[in-house]
Amino acid sequence: MTLSKTLGIVSLALFLLFVAGAFFLRKAGAPTPPSPATTKQVPIPAPSKEPPSHNSSPAQRSVSGVEADGTVLVPWKYQLPGVVKVRAAKNFKDWVAQFPASDQKLIVDFDKSHFSVYSTITSPEQVAWMAQHGYPMPEDILAAKNISDDELKQLAARGNDKAGFLLYERQATLARSKIDAYVADGGTENDLLRNDTAFAIERSKINDDLRTLYTSSESPYKGYVMAEEAGMLRDPDARSAGIIAGLLWADTYGDSRAGSEAMHDFVQGNPDLQRQKIAALSVISALRMDQRRLNCYPIPPVSGWMIPAKVWQ
Repeated sequence: MTLSKTLGIVSLALFLLFVAGAFFLRKAGAPTPPSPATTKQVPIPAPSKEPPSHNSSPAQRSVSGVEADGTVLVPWKYQLPGVVKVRAAKNFKDWVAQFPASDQKLIVDFDKSHFSVYSTITSPEQVAWMAQHGYPMPEDILAAKNISDDELKQLAARGNDKAGFLLYERQATLARSKIDAYVADGGTENDLLRNDTAFAIERSKINDDLRTLYTSSESPYKGYVMAEEAGMLRDPDARSAGIIAGLLWADTYGDSRAGSEAMHDFVQGNPDLQRQKIAALSVISALRMDQRRLNCYPIPPVSGWMIPAKVWQ
């Protein structure tokens, strides 16, 4: 293994240690098994004007969350305009099929760029868990097309982390497009930042907002954002280390799909990536050993903090 790859692994390990040390240490509660539910295509109702009282506290969230009509209520803090309930399904194929053909490509593309955040679901209960824990759902990414940056900023300022992450990804995409165009014309990213002060300041502000979200958000989705962000890096060692760290971050917050299916797909067939994964998992294992010893964990002690188990089909 080259020195650069070794440094990449060490950097990843230090990042994971930093993240774990920054978490609040809290006693963990055992997750409640999900109850069975079925799905069907349903219309999405209009937005509510007031937060429902039964949905105001994370501790009061249902572990299953799938209602009789096959929909899932989105917690008030994570609602976007027009999206109060979302559809659920037993697998990705059935999930996507509930949307118009004209919208399906956007959903599939979002899944691909976020390391199978949708396509690894195997039950309606997993969809419900995602909705309850601040993941952008298909209805959200479709609705966001008609939501301005200012509206997303206002929602984020009121504590809607989902709006904050969607705004970041929108702004980051525009910034990357400008950088890519500059590089394609023969320049470098550093040249662009030196020559365009306004863009450099704007990009710094975008990154600062993301770091604030990383610090404050309780949503496991932030691990997928980190992985997606790292996937844009040009340095291969930094890119792979960031993706592995992001997926393990989501796993640590309860999304076991990220550390299993998504991670497997990323490292499969690449010995160097597999070694980086093993190094990162060794750090996680050591941290969890101390967490068990101290009986304290980084996950909020509420029922249903971990995504329901995979349904083998």
